Amino acid sequence: MKIILLFLAALASFTVHAQPPSQTVEQTVRHIYQNYKSDATAPYFGETGERAITSARIQQALTLNDNLTLPGNIGWLDYDPVCDCQDFGDLVLESVAITQTDADHADAIVRFSYLSRR
Repeated sequence: MKIILLFLAALASFTVHAQPPSQTVEQTVRHIYQNYKSDATAPYFGETGERAITSARIQQALTLNDNLTLPGNIGWLDYDPVCDCQDFGDLVLESVAITQTDADHADAIVRFSYLSRR
């Protein structure tokens, strides 16, 4: 029995160590904005769990928007809430400034421009 427990403990430790490290806040923000290029698809806001790029509060607003919108109509949220745009074209990320407000929260100030407007 002790050998089985030792084997399971060793197996569990390898599983934990094999997981990829989490991204920093800045890496996460840059990852979100890298999707805003003419050859990329816009990010999916319906993602949940660790892959979610929106907060639970924004997810609730998006769900409410979908639920209140009749088929074929456009809801009140008729733009991309991340870039605050409707057609992003060639968005160019210029800078990202992160301020860690506490252990679980950070503020990100993102500056971007549109290539066509330069």
